[in-house]
Amino acid sequence: MIAEIAHRVVVMYAGRPAEIGPELDVVRSARHPTLGLLGAVPRADVKTRRLVTIPGNAVSPLEVPTGCAFAPRCQYRMDICAERPPLRGPATTSTPAG
Repeated sequence: MIAEIAHRVVVMYAGRPAEIGPELDVVRSARHPTLGLLGAVPRADVKTRRLVTIPGNAVSPLEVPTGCAFAPRCQYRMDICAERPPLRGPATTSTPAG
């Protein structure tokens, strides 16, 4: 459905861009685990009993932490995530966070 609306997308989390790139690259080759949010969106073409959940709570927009705002909820977090946002470009590009 995203491809029907846009050629490029920005995945946002806590008011910050987490990933930017061509729609197919972002969806198929995500570099940031916030794309797991797509698993929590109900789909009309798939019958499921439960949506995918992401542990923890979203951060308050008034208290966004330094570094990656998704880090407290991320199963892949590393020490560097607390210091700076991750790369935002899809795997097929080399767009660093900035």
